[in-house]
This record gives sequence, C-alpha cells and structure tokens, in this order.
Amino acid sequence: MPMHCGTILRCCLLVALALAPVAAGESAPWPQAVPGFIAPTAGEHPRLFFRRGDLPALRQRAETAAGKAILGRLRILLGNDGTALPSAYQASTEAYQDATKDLPIGAFTLWHPAGYGLLWQLTQEQRYADLARQAVEKIFAGQRDRDDRYSWKSPGGFLRAGPSVGAIAMAYDLCYDGWDAAFRQQVAQALLHYDGGPTKRDGGGQQTLDVMATKVHMPPFSNHYAGQVGGVTLALLAIRGDAGVDGAEDAALIERYLTSSEKNTTIAITGGFGNRGQYAEGDGPGTITTDTAYVPALQAWRIAGGKDFVSGREDVQWLLLKWSMLTIGNPGAAAYPEKAKALAEAKLTNPANGWPSFPDRGPYPHNVYSRAGSSGSGLFAQGFGIAPAELKPVLLWTYRHGLCPVEPDYDAVSYPHRAVLAFINWPLDIVERNPGEVLPRMVVDERWGLFLFRNRWQDQDDIVISALPLGHKGYHKVPGGDVIVWGLGERVTLPAGTFAGKYTTFTTGAHGGVANTANGSLGVDFSKTSGADALIVIAGTGVRRLKAGSKGALNTALVKLGDNELAIITLTKGQHPTAQVVEDHLELGEQRIALSNGVLSFAK
Repeated sequence: MPMHCGTILRCCLLVALALAPVAAGESAPWPQAVPGFIAPTAGEHPRLFFRRGDLPALRQRAETAAGKAILGRLRILLGNDGTALPSAYQASTEAYQDATKDLPIGAFTLWHPAGYGLLWQLTQEQRYADLARQAVEKIFAGQRDRDDRYSWKSPGGFLRAGPSVGAIAMAYDLCYDGWDAAFRQQVAQALLHYDGGPTKRDGGGQQTLDVMATKVHMPPFSNHYAGQVGGVTLALLAIRGDAGVDGAEDAALIERYLTSSEKNTTIAITGGFGNRGQYAEGDGPGTITTDTAYVPALQAWRIAGGKDFVSGREDVQWLLLKWSMLTIGNPGAAAYPEKAKALAEAKLTNPANGWPSFPDRGPYPHNVYSRAGSSGSGLFAQGFGIAPAELKPVLLWTYRHGLCPVEPDYDAVSYPHRAVLAFINWPLDIVERNPGEVLPRMVVDERWGLFLFRNRWQDQDDIVISALPLGHKGYHKVPGGDVIVWGLGERVTLPAGTFAGKYTTFTTGAHGGVANTANGSLGVDFSKTSGADALIVIAGTGVRRLKAGSKGALNTALVKLGDNELAIITLTKGQHPTAQVVEDHLELGEQRIALSNGVLSFAK
C-alpha cells in the first residue's frame, strides 16, 4: 500500500470539498464577510435564521410533503396540535429538582414560543403570536422547561442560562410583528439586561448577559462555554437596533457585547476543538457545546450579522463531518419493522433512537445521538443551517443511512425549535452523496492526537477504527492508549496501553495509513490485498497486552519479526490470512509489511 504524507491527502480532501485552504491556526480573515450582505434595519424581523424576503419560499415549502411532515411534528411537540398552550408542565421551582419526571412529548419547553412563532410567520394567524406571548409571560414568571435546568429565572448555571436566553431571542425574532410595541420592547430590554440570579455552579456568580458576553464563566475546553456564547449572540443579533434598546447607551452596550461575542465565537473553536472535530472533553460534552445554542448562533451570525464563521474553516466544518466519518447505521428498522412502524405512526419518538452506532470517547456518552434532550438531538436540523452547499449531500446521506428512520423525523424529536430549524434548513432539492466519495480513509485530529480510519460507507458492516494514543482533557478527561475496532458485527476495544504515547508522525494513503508514537506504530490497510477486509498491525511494547485468538470476524495473531513482536489483527467473514515471515518483512497475501526504526510501512 503506497503511502503519502498527511499534508498531501488533506490538500486532496480540500479539493474534493471545494473548500478554501484555511485550517485552524492559520492566519486568514475569520470570520469572512458574507458577500452582498445587507444588514437588517431597525424593526426588521425575522432576521436570525431567515429574512423577510424568504417568507414566500418558506410558505411554499409548507405545502410540500416534507414541509407538512415537519410542521406536523412541530404541532405534536407543541402539544394540543399547537392551537393551545400545553397541558403538561414541569413543577420544579429550582434546577435539578426534577419534580415532574417522565413528562410527555408536548410538555412545555422554553422553546415553545419559537414554535408558535414559526406558525405565526407561515399563517399570519394572530392566535399563534398570542400563544407565543402567553408562553413567554409564563417563562418570565418562572415556569421552567421540561428539563428543569433550563429556565429564565435561576437556571442551572451559566451553561443553562445561555441557551435559555437564546430561546427567548428566537421567539422575539419570529413574533416581533405579531406583538404590540410595548411587549416587544419589554422583551428586548429583558434580553439586553438579563439577570437570571445567582448560581453556585460554574464557579458561582450572578447569571447576567453582561457576564456571559464579556467574562464567560468556564474556559472554552469546558462544555459550559459555547452555550453561553451562542445564547448571548442570538439575543444580541435579535434586538440590535430595535426600538426599546436603540437609545445611545443601550446601542453602545449591544455593540460592545457583540464585539466580545464575536471573539468568543472563535475561541469556542480554537480553545476546545481540534482540526477534525475532536473536543477537549470528548464526544458527549462536545454535543453539549455545539447543540444547545452555538451552532444556531453560527447561522444567525451569517444571516443577521453578515459574518461567516464556517467557510474556509476545516475545524468548524468537521464539527459536522466527524459524524459522517464515524456513524455506522445499525439494522434498525430492517431488524425491528413492527416496533419501528409503531413508533413512526405514534410519532412519539425517533424510530431509529438507539440504533445509530458511534464509537464515542469521553464522559456523557448518553448525549451522543440521544435525540431526546437539548444536547445530542439537533445535529442535522441545525447542521444543515451552517453546512456549505457541497457538504449538505454528505450530511443528508449520514442522516438517511446512519439513523435508519422508517419515517424521517427531521430531528423534530423532542423540542419545538428543532422542528423550526428543520423546516427552515432541511435540504429538499438535493441528492445525497456517499461520504466515501469525499472523505478519506484516514483522518487525524492533530491537536488532540486522535486517529480515525474507515473502510467504506455502506451498511452496518462498515469498519471503523479509532485510536487515541495519548489521553487529553478539558474539565473532564478522555482516556487514551486504546484502540477501538468496530466492524462486521464485532465491537472490540483493545486495552489501554496497546498503542500509547504522544504521537510523533503519521502517513496517510488511499486505503488507510500509519500512526506513530515513541512507543509504537499502528498501521491500517483497507485495500484487501492482505486477503482481509481490514488489516491492523501494531508494533511496540503495548503488543504484550494483546492475546492471540479469534472473536467472530476478528482474529488476532502475534508474530515475531526479528527482535520485534507484532500484532496482526484481521477482520473478514471469510478465512483469515496468515502472516509469513520473509527475510526482513511480513507478507499477508499480496501485502508486504516492514518495520524500520519502530515505524511500520506497507507495500504491495
């Protein structure tokens, strides 16, 4: 297997994606100015996720099959078909009290007003703007979200305060012209001068917009950072220039806060994420970072603020692409047709819930594709809103094949604003594209030292390998030293220490690649020239932790090459090839494996 340097392959990837060659850490304008952007005028709404001129097209979308399906799910999530306030409410009077458990779909959320707001925009029926106002008034009075950590009053720390503010900002933007002047000015003032009260969480202090805009509590390598930044950004872009906050003092305050929020928007990426989507605290915390308010804020920056944080930035785009790289579809609906059909018809939850497979690392694994809460449930509805046009077909393939829904749910599974954003963002007129036509077979997050390999994008038998030789941490630790191998029905994690240490070099090729540390070398080959679907070779002291043997489609053999012991791991549903020592190298089928100065190399 001929090898090429990682830089060459990364350049090839950029050509394939037609992206500007700007990676994390390089000096280039960031954010970029949106070409032809015209700033919203005072009182012009909607503005955060679409502009007034987009309404005719959105109303046409409401007449399509997909538009009707998304709006149908929105009405379910609002409860009472969206024509009256919900019947179920959280009874908690403080965060983490969890007074009312197992609330049904349609129970009251902080994002109900935004849901009514979309219906108002599409229909111009005053009852929807009125419902949104009644819901906001309840929130201002202290009604908590179905997840009692989210609340206007006394939220569960700054992490929850930011998205809570963002929820009201979305409602304000969508309902502006359906509310009387006095009420919308009241809301604008409440947003700008937000004070959720004191908290003992996140280092303590007063939960104010000023703090979240200028002195964000917790560092960017904590999942508590970006939600604050995103929520504040939504609020500021929503009210900028409007009556009620257009006095000299308030206007100057908004600009000062926005300047700070723009800087914090970049810090959320450079301070927490690597260049291929790995987060300091791992995958579960990473979904909290992106889902609660940050990704919607990136969309609002472009539409309402004229600033593009995504184009030309590999690190930002890989917030989405990492899911395409690693998600494997399970049999899902094909294996459980009766259950899936019942769930789809009841529309109570995503019929694929629990079926997508993702080899996550770090704490909070329940957030990965949870589909039920405010974290881990908005990847596609929100991601389509920031993805460059050339990436949307890849994301669409990932949704359709990775989640395997019987009936598309469009991410409108548990929260109304997911349906709102799905209605606005979901691509209805594009053809999906197999990620294998775009993504390489080896990806390296160079900041956090994560190595990812994948053989194809086809079905539940796809092979994914994840190696993290050295652990890392934000506030939470992501242990390293192990190798995760999934494929052909097998899921194996090789023990910590198998491939350990800070990585030194790596090489990538068309069918895999090699990663190296001072203690060992890991090579992966998907070319099938060995006679197996996947060949994994490990050299170094960590090989001693492995035992020879077979487990289904996976076989491990330990082979001596001179003074070195190598682990030869193969994945195949057929007969496993046997490694032969030939002079100074190994041969498996037509694959030749050599070890020089502790570094593996492959050649046909």
